[in-house]
Amino acid sequence: MVLLHGWRGSEDSMWIFTHRLSPEDWLISPRGSLEAPEGGFGWFPSGAAQVPALAQIKPLIEQLLSMIDRWAHLNGVDSRQLTFMGFSQGALLAYAITLLFPHRVAGIAALAGYLPEKWRESELTSALAGKPFYMAHGSQDTTIPVTSARQTLHFLEDAGAAVTYCESEVGHKLSMGCLHGLEDFFQNLPAPDQRNKAQEDS
Repeated sequence: MVLLHGWRGSEDSMWIFTHRLSPEDWLISPRGSLEAPEGGFGWFPSGAAQVPALAQIKPLIEQLLSMIDRWAHLNGVDSRQLTFMGFSQGALLAYAITLLFPHRVAGIAALAGYLPEKWRESELTSALAGKPFYMAHGSQDTTIPVTSARQTLHFLEDAGAAVTYCESEVGHKLSMGCLHGLEDFFQNLPAPDQRNKAQEDS
């Protein structure tokens, strides 16, 4: 599982969501390469107006996947298919990875994030069909409005994705109820050997 932090986060930010995940999971938590002016790190500049085009973000994702594969090789881990958990800007990055490299993605948890409109028009959205998503968003979120998450939900469902959606009356964070839903989502994903068998058969 790859943990993708949000703007002003770091490689330490996402562990709070992992306490009740399977002890059999390998977890990797990279740090975004862009240093935020206010402190912390990010994957690309903050703000909806600065979301890059998919073509612009592709080299970053290729570098990230290459780094993960090197780490996996050194540790004897099968990295052909990965699960991704992203918070805020990290959720956007998880969506981008799914669109650009769908064969590498077994499941996505997008927490307090959304799929940017400029990416929804891509011909790559057919890759979303059948992909399992867990979405969690706060109805009181002032950083990323809940309307963006709801629009993303409708788009994913129309694209044929298998979406589990949790919304609660919190701000830009994850409620306890949605945290339990997150744990259930990952517990119910197929085992890695089943995912890789499906990939080989496709």
